[in-house]
Amino acid sequence: MNRLGVDYGLKRVGLAIARSNLKIAHPLKTVSTSNSIDEIKSICGQENISEIVVGIPRSLSGDDTEQTELTYKFIEELNQNLDFEVKQQDEAGTSARARELGATKENIDAVAASVILQDYLEVL
Repeated sequence: MNRLGVDYGLKRVGLAIARSNLKIAHPLKTVSTSNSIDEIKSICGQENISEIVVGIPRSLSGDDTEQTELTYKFIEELNQNLDFEVKQQDEAGTSARARELGATKENIDAVAASVILQDYLEVL
């Protein structure tokens, strides 16, 4: 089962992949939010993705924010366009961890997506 990790943002969406039953996530790419649904659908077909995991942002106190609500809408749109349910994973601290892993401005979203997906894989 191939899995796709997603770090949703207002301008960019970071994507990561974990192939088959391996529990190792790798940054894939960053795409524009405006065409992210089409890109994700295409990747799902090309990479035989059977599960998507989207990071859910919350405030430091754990409350939902405006970005949380936008992410839920994005997940709803994904669910309408795919043949499988989208999973959710808390994304607290993923950008900081991505920087610790050496992410640059150009790839931080994809690296954050790999952290989100890796966190999800570790609890399976």
